[in-house]
Amino acid sequence: MKKTSILVLICASMLSIGCSQYKNKDSSKSNKELVNAILKETKVQQNDDNRYMYFYKDLNNDNKDETIAYLWGPDFGNIKEGTMLIFKENDNKYKLISQTNLVNVPIVISEHKTNGYNDIIVNISGDGIENQYNTILKFKDNKYPLNARTQPNIDIKKIKSKSTISAKITLDGGFELKK
Repeated sequence: MKKTSILVLICASMLSIGCSQYKNKDSSKSNKELVNAILKETKVQQNDDNRYMYFYKDLNNDNKDETIAYLWGPDFGNIKEGTMLIFKENDNKYKLISQTNLVNVPIVISEHKTNGYNDIIVNISGDGIENQYNTILKFKDNKYPLNARTQPNIDIKKIKSKSTISAKITLDGGFELKK
C-alpha cells in the first residue's frame, strides 16, 4: 500500500511538471505577443481582412517548440496561398527565423533535416497554378527559402513525415491580425 501511494505521488508530480511545461502552448486563441511580432516583421498595417493561425513544432530537436504562423488576406495572399513565418520564442518574445511566401496547407514536417532543422513540405496552388503540387523547403543560410515556388517539386508519398499541420483556411477562419 505504501509503495502504491509513493508511486502515485511520483506519477502525479511528473504529470504536473509535464503539464506546467506546456501551459502556455495554447494556439486556440489569439496571441498578442505573436501578433506584435508579425506586424513588426512584415511591416503591414492592421487590417480586418488579414488573418493568421499558429502552431507549435520543434523543428531543430532542441526540445523547444518553434512557432509556425500561417498568414493570409490582402497583404499575404488569398486563401489559396499565404505566408508562413517561423519564430523562435523566448519569454514571450518572438524572433523571426524565416519567412516563406506563396505556400498553402497542409504543412508537412519531414523527419529529414538540413543544417539541423527539419525539412518542410508545403502545398503550392493559387494564382496561375493549374495543378497544385508539393515542394520541399530546406533550411540553408539560417533560414528556409523566401519563395516556395522556386523550390523543387517532390512526391509527398516518398517523404517520411514527423508531423502534419492541416487546417481549413477560410476568409473568416483563424484570428484577425490585430493588436
